[in-house]
Amino acid sequence: MPLSRGQTPTPTPTREEQIEAARDAKEKAVASSDTRRFEQKLLDLENNRWVQLVNGAEGFHVRVGGMRGVGSGFSLGPAYQRSDLWGERLTFSTSARASLHHWYQGDMQLAMPKLWQERASVELNLQYSNLGGLGYYGQGPDSRKEDRTSYGFEEARVDFRPALHVTRRLSAGGVGGFRAINVGAARSGSYPSSEQLFNATTAPGLFQQGDLWTAGGFAKYDNRDSAGHPTSGGQYRVQYTRSSDGDSRRYGFDQTDLLVQHFIPFFNHKRVIALQGVSTLTSAHSDQVVPFYLQPTVGGPNYLRGFQAYRFTGNNIVAFNAEYRWEAASFLEMALFADAGKVFQRQSQWNIHGMERSYGFGFRFKMQNTPIFRIDTGFSREGFQIWLRSGSSF
Repeated sequence: MPLSRGQTPTPTPTREEQIEAARDAKEKAVASSDTRRFEQKLLDLENNRWVQLVNGAEGFHVRVGGMRGVGSGFSLGPAYQRSDLWGERLTFSTSARASLHHWYQGDMQLAMPKLWQERASVELNLQYSNLGGLGYYGQGPDSRKEDRTSYGFEEARVDFRPALHVTRRLSAGGVGGFRAINVGAARSGSYPSSEQLFNATTAPGLFQQGDLWTAGGFAKYDNRDSAGHPTSGGQYRVQYTRSSDGDSRRYGFDQTDLLVQHFIPFFNHKRVIALQGVSTLTSAHSDQVVPFYLQPTVGGPNYLRGFQAYRFTGNNIVAFNAEYRWEAASFLEMALFADAGKVFQRQSQWNIHGMERSYGFGFRFKMQNTPIFRIDTGFSREGFQIWLRSGSSF
């Protein structure tokens, strides 16, 4: 074809360039085939009955992780679950777990989620925990990293939660329960036991505990597209409880818990901005205190991931999380996150001033589109922390 004026002829590829282009195309095709083959193997793995045995199947299975507290090490134990009892109106689950650090926990739950034409529900939860070494650094935002200690925590508790489902998204109900608590010397870890550094003033309740009766109520609006792995919508919850240790009158207090979560999707829900704000406010009854082992904390795998677990303890907390999540593969989600939070002793200090900050990145491994395991690395002014946890961050 003749060339028009000003048109540059397209050079004909040499034989070497043609061979190189063919080699590149073949490598890309092989890589694409390998990726599809790998993802198919993961899908087959999800449907494998042995994986389902660990991943929470109906009937008997193995429960991995999920213990209360931070510091247990790897944990697992037998579990049993049924959601089809009494014509699918009654669910039952129970589990028992032990960890490498000799922590122990047992749970049982009975629930009736479809009462009154699914307009009401009720839950009964029983739990026993024996945690060998929880961290404590002292009170308030000025506690020192060098003052880290550990204490043992043992609790048997019963919780009862009736709820009325006003709409499919809106629910409200009551909470009631009993807690028998014992605190003692740590059984695990290399840090000093808390009673070696702190006293009854700097760690209220360290030497004398009490049984607590709790009653209160909650309201919740939840329009998330999925409770296990939300990519849109949000959850907004407020709960108020009043705790009393009866005639002892040492550790009575009121507590208000606030939670706001919102998820913003784009690129067909393959990218998500996840936002969370939480606050816990406590108020001791007249001439009483909030025991240190029930005070809210920040620091650890949930809030301020760049700080050690339980790094800051106080009567009140406020914390924020922001994550940018994207699906790197069908089995893997990656995230960049930023956290902020603080503890404070007086509710008049409920603001965003003086907050600690941390930031980092994470990997979330999924099965059946639900995160089952995550690795988060957080950075702060005190260094960095790596967290290996089951489930999603929020």
